[in-house]
Amino acid sequence: SEWTIIPEVQRTGIRELIMPLILEHHRSTRIVRDRVCIAGAAVAIRCVLDLWKGLFSDVFSLIASPPPGSVSFLIRITLVYFLKYLPDEFETAGYSHEKRMKIKQTLENAIPQILQSIKLLLETEEHIDSKKAAFDCLLSWVRFGVTWRTLKSVSLLDALFSGLSTESFSLASEVLIEAFTRYSNGFQTANLISHRSLSSEGEDANEIFQY
Repeated sequence: SEWTIIPEVQRTGIRELIMPLILEHHRSTRIVRDRVCIAGAAVAIRCVLDLWKGLFSDVFSLIASPPPGSVSFLIRITLVYFLKYLPDEFETAGYSHEKRMKIKQTLENAIPQILQSIKLLLETEEHIDSKKAAFDCLLSWVRFGVTWRTLKSVSLLDALFSGLSTESFSLASEVLIEAFTRYSNGFQTANLISHRSLSSEGEDANEIFQY
């Protein structure tokens, strides 16, 4: 690929620019922020096995403790969007089967912390854009392979069901339908979500999935 023909010292320099650039644009418009995050994710996927082995620890530490002087909820939103684009870039990167499997394993190993980061955003930030960013990122990782059982194990189901009664309804329902139709009984789950979204009363989300 074009990335591999760039001298390593230049690749290292590009890699080192990514996180400062993402942080710099945390107050930018959505379209600018997204393009920066997409570009950053493209570089990150190509560096995660060698030049940026600390990728996820870098991101998680910034989500947990945004830099002084920054707008914390915007930093968290921006970094969660960055995480969102990693699976997309993984799918489009042209690598040998062996290297793809190594990158996939690295991404899979990071899933527990990624879900905790999403959960942190949902729990600490009340802004509607925070919830939309969290659900948008979650949808990307569900498509990558996060199952409904995993969502349940990290207590994200209640947040998703709560999202059905807010402005984030569309994204929350999309995550739920995607997760449960891909990895469970499709039509039963879609009907269950539809029924659940029409009522503000009913069983606790965890009680629904005891079957």
